[in-house]
Amino acid sequence: MPIIEQFVFKRSYWKIVPLLIASLAFVASGVFLLLRSPDKWVGWMSIIFFGACALVFVWQLLDARPRLIIDDSGVFDRSLGVGVIPWSQIVGMRNRIAHDYLNVDMEIVWDIVTHDLPMLKLRIVELL
Repeated sequence: MPIIEQFVFKRSYWKIVPLLIASLAFVASGVFLLLRSPDKWVGWMSIIFFGACALVFVWQLLDARPRLIIDDSGVFDRSLGVGVIPWSQIVGMRNRIAHDYLNVDMEIVWDIVTHDLPMLKLRIVELL
């Protein structure tokens, strides 16, 4: 029997659809520039760059896998690429900071506080 309920956070399609529409609009403007402008390279760059963006957004729309899973085994964030972070490691960091503070590398802690935690907060807010 699970100790905690499994929380699954999926992608917000309402954030991706406007980006896809905007990238397609820029591709269309690139085609317009290609047909009307004497500088053809601007049109080509717009088509190539925003066309690639559109492909990425379509891929994200078709990808139904969850972004974040929190369950008994730990925290799994697909975008981190590290797999499941077990609760023992999460609790272990807390225990090390709370009880072994003389041997804690403050540069690592400061890096986590200034870089990792704000990004984690933004991700959680995005997913909620």
